[in-house]
Amino acid sequence: MSTAFSILITILIFNIIIVVHEFGHYITAKKFGVGIKEFSIGMGPAIYQRHKKESRFVMFRKSKEFSEDEFKFSIRLLPIGGFVSLKGEEASSQDPDSFSVLKPWKRLVVFLAGAFMNFVLGIVCISIIATCFIDVDITTKVASFDPIVTEEGVEEEALSSTSGLKVGDEIYKVNGYRTLDITDIQYQLALANKDSVDIIVKRNGELVTIEDVKFPSVEQQGIKSLMMDFNVAAEEKTFGGTLKYIGTSTVAVVKMVYRTIGDLVTGKIPITSASGIVGVTATVSDTVQSGMGVADMLYFFIYLTFLLTINIGLFNVLPIPALDGGQSCMCIFEMVTKKKIPEKVYKIITTIFFVALLAFMAFITVKDVIGLF
Repeated sequence: MSTAFSILITILIFNIIIVVHEFGHYITAKKFGVGIKEFSIGMGPAIYQRHKKESRFVMFRKSKEFSEDEFKFSIRLLPIGGFVSLKGEEASSQDPDSFSVLKPWKRLVVFLAGAFMNFVLGIVCISIIATCFIDVDITTKVASFDPIVTEEGVEEEALSSTSGLKVGDEIYKVNGYRTLDITDIQYQLALANKDSVDIIVKRNGELVTIEDVKFPSVEQQGIKSLMMDFNVAAEEKTFGGTLKYIGTSTVAVVKMVYRTIGDLVTGKIPITSASGIVGVTATVSDTVQSGMGVADMLYFFIYLTFLLTINIGLFNVLPIPALDGGQSCMCIFEMVTKKKIPEKVYKIITTIFFVALLAFMAFITVKDVIGLF
């Protein structure tokens, strides 16, 4: 039961993210007068279609097809993702409502609108968390330390405490990286490739450097990372503090995503540490089986949606031809040079990268499946 529930929740989260992304493309294209052929939720064979006031359940039955130029809303068999089909998107057309005749800057807006809507969804999610689940303002100031409990049951001082960190210190940088919130701190510790880090703190109004601050470590899937052994201070909740939390949380995740992508490309982080929908489902399943309360689980699902939608939005704007970011680069190139890349060359490049992305996704999926056993 928990496995089925975890799968349904994961599919729901990804569908919300992708439909919101595609809605960004849809609404901007429509605003610019582009003909919309289809807005689909799901992939594969259509099971339901609606055009104007006419609806049809079309699966397993033969029925007259809608005209290609008629807009239709579809629900398809496989509940994974969705898409928007624009007139003139795949094949050039000189019709006035064709996507291909839009000015480059308008096409650029349409391409980037999907990622923009992902950010809007992310801000909505983190705003819900900030207003409904958190009743204090969370700082980066050390409030207390978690003692080490030995096998004999004896409590010893926390490693970071014995390394020079003190109660009241405000964590400013870890290994040279600015830390805006607790997520930043945890991420920088997780990326540390040794048992200690260099930390800059604000202490009595001054910046103080503490070298070789030690933390307890944990190893997962062959990757060693450090863990926080202190708690951060909480302050009385204010409107300004809530806005700050929303902003710093979003910026921290953006930094985390781009640094992770960079470390994956350079090999600092092994490619096997990346996860896809199967890996996310496994994480959701572990959370469901952990026995946490309904409120805590709801918090987790909303925060997971926040992380994933920012991840997907940023990944989509990478300058890779098969992604929105690559398409955007083509538009910028056209705006600067006043020349279009030949359609044949454009299609070949896009196809190559699209196949490469599919291969990468297949690799991650197989790796995640193997990791389940």
